[in-house]
Amino acid sequence: MTVRPDIILVMTDQQRADSLGYAGNRFVATPHIDALAASSLRFRNAVTPFPLCSPARAGLWTGLHAHRHGITDNIYGEPDALARLGRATVFPAMQAAGYRTAYIGKWHLGEGQPAGFDHWAGYNSAVSQWVPGPGGRVWRPEQETDAALRLLAEWGTGSPFLLVLSYYPPHPPYDAPDRYFPRYRGGGLPHAAYYAAVDGIDACVGRLMAAAATRPPDRPLAILYCSDHGDTFQVGKGSKRSADDAALRIPLLVHAPGVQPGDVAAPVSLLDVAPTLAGLSGVDWRADGDDLTRVADGTVARDGLVVQNVGLEPVADRQGNLRQMLGVLPRCERIFWTGAAKLVLPEAGPPALFDLAADPEERRNLLVGRYVNRAGVVLAHELAARMIESCARMADGQGEALAASFQRKLHQVMRG
Repeated sequence: MTVRPDIILVMTDQQRADSLGYAGNRFVATPHIDALAASSLRFRNAVTPFPLCSPARAGLWTGLHAHRHGITDNIYGEPDALARLGRATVFPAMQAAGYRTAYIGKWHLGEGQPAGFDHWAGYNSAVSQWVPGPGGRVWRPEQETDAALRLLAEWGTGSPFLLVLSYYPPHPPYDAPDRYFPRYRGGGLPHAAYYAAVDGIDACVGRLMAAAATRPPDRPLAILYCSDHGDTFQVGKGSKRSADDAALRIPLLVHAPGVQPGDVAAPVSLLDVAPTLAGLSGVDWRADGDDLTRVADGTVARDGLVVQNVGLEPVADRQGNLRQMLGVLPRCERIFWTGAAKLVLPEAGPPALFDLAADPEERRNLLVGRYVNRAGVVLAHELAARMIESCARMADGQGEALAASFQRKLHQVMRG
């Protein structure tokens, strides 16, 4: 009989996919995460299903798109948003299958303790990266890592466990202990505090890996690393709620017993994490996502996926030369993303098509002005057709309607 592994899932908040050494960043120091990556499946084309904290996290733990789980904005001031909406996470199912379950860190799906946990040290959200500690204040991730190490020692024997360690950084306010700043300050590198926080997270991961190395050999261990969404550094439409790749792309690693490490090019998302946890623990879990190990070995074919978003459209009043911001309006968007190309369809405003291979900074919208050409129109038509098919399969009527309307307009252009 196969021994089911213990599972540690380390999650960060608002971490860019390109913020780590293994992903090609030459400025940041992340030796411990890089070492984990060397023994893991490295998903090079991983994205959030929704570029905002609470909707992304709901998708992560249910495996469902936002139109199914019902959360499209950040959650504050209620005990359990998913329970209110009648949506279950994977945790009770794993608990019922004999796993001990623990959660430490940011949750952002409600103020109370949700169902499915033997150990709960979560919180909804925070306004500071620091907490009270002996002799003063302690950086939140270091306190949470201490708690995780104590739990690992306590749970070293007995039934298998799932431990989620959900760090708040590098989410704003960008901050970290002073010892992580010298590498990044004074050298002309922007966003020094962000990368100092990434450096600090790496040190925390190093402590976890050191503890994992002392485990008995008869207890297999799986380790996952991910973030809820990326960060545009306030460029364009904001740091998140954006269709920009900087907000969509995330780091995603899976280290699992018997799984050969290597790069995986297939597009994947956080919706694939809950099915992966279910697969590792022997739980049957139906979701919009798939087990990442099955995507990696080709059992599940992937050539594109749908990302959902509710962006915020600025509303202003102009009187003569004066322009006054009045507020923002929510704007539904659907994105079909392949890793090499991206079609963005907002319910209001112009659509966008980007050749991400040739234009990774997304400066040339192939559906606007001098960048329009027949090859781009043909590609847009193909991606819209694939979006319609994907949205129909997952009963996303709004996404299907947006893509169908766009495709009808394209037909007129192609006939002309």
